[in-house]
Amino acid sequence: VSLEQKKKAIIYLAEHDELTVDTFCSTCLVDYSETCTAYSNNDSGWFYHWIVVAFKCSPWSFWLEINSWFHCCWISALFLFQFYQMIILGMTTNERINSYRYKHFFKNGKIASPFSRGIIGNFIQFFECSCCGLFQLHRIDWSKKYQHNLLPEETDMHWEV
Repeated sequence: VSLEQKKKAIIYLAEHDELTVDTFCSTCLVDYSETCTAYSNNDSGWFYHWIVVAFKCSPWSFWLEINSWFHCCWISALFLFQFYQMIILGMTTNERINSYRYKHFFKNGKIASPFSRGIIGNFIQFFECSCCGLFQLHRIDWSKKYQHNLLPEETDMHWEV
């Protein structure tokens, strides 16, 4: 069915008040009585129909949809992994990767963070929620804890001409 025939069918159905969701497939732009690729083969399942319809509409749209699904799954997995590490284990990624180097990350032969405050404590500390003063936050101002010199002194600057 050509695009012109599809347009004529839409105009015909609209003029005769027959353009409804029950009689017209908005994916294929055809009347259900004609060959609708989205619903013609019910034996293959919905996933097969989704792939066929998406690819027939536009290969570029199909690629964008597959790519967006992949990235959505990837970002969700990264979020869950980081959430697990920070809230459940109480460790950063660097601490977890390098934990075998430091003795203070081992407790009874297992990897455990000495900085962990438990699941609830880690959650409160990470999201900085005190629940109207119900929980106490342990905030450390690292800029006052250690001496640092971020700006170079004038004697350190050498100009060559």
